Amino acid sequence: MSETDWMYKDYQITQAIDIHRRMVIFGECRSDDKPTAFLCGYYEPLLLKDAYSEIQTGRYLEMMELFLQRVQGQIDKVRTEQQEMDVPLDIITQEMCDPYQQNKNLCGQMIAIEPIWFRPEERIAPKQIGYVMADKTPSKDSLVYKRLYDGLSKSCSYGYILGVIKPEHQPDWAKEAIRNLQKNAKMRKGEAR
Repeated sequence: MSETDWMYKDYQITQAIDIHRRMVIFGECRSDDKPTAFLCGYYEPLLLKDAYSEIQTGRYLEMMELFLQRVQGQIDKVRTEQQEMDVPLDIITQEMCDPYQQNKNLCGQMIAIEPIWFRPEERIAPKQIGYVMADKTPSKDSLVYKRLYDGLSKSCSYGYILGVIKPEHQPDWAKEAIRNLQKNAKMRKGEAR
């Protein structure tokens, strides 16, 4: 939880908890002496304009109770998402990786991204593990990888890489995902001929 100093209309946002890509906010209208001068809602920073939603106002205790319910709701969403993952969630550590060498081609390697670069609730192996598809992108300071759990294409700077995962620490589900990627790539090459 973090104390903030930003405003929403006449309300100073005094508390905010950022979880599951959404921030639950609590505010107080300090220029108003009404007992209903408290606010609870959601906040999402967007590129062009900040988004506030489900804003409610009321008495302190009811808004604080709503705030806690909404935080619990966000926690429940994370818990449900993680329970639906059918793979171990254990984090990949430095000891489980070989350091990468910047002049070495990482293409075709299973890498782990430093967990610190993820949101706290996403610091789990399925979010960390990737398969390098392209090393040395046009910027020459980053690479492109497929996140093995869900197949999403991502890019990152070399400074985000924890290392190349040692064979004995490569999860079976990740090895299977790589086999599927390679099999699909061969099929596409065969179709192109």
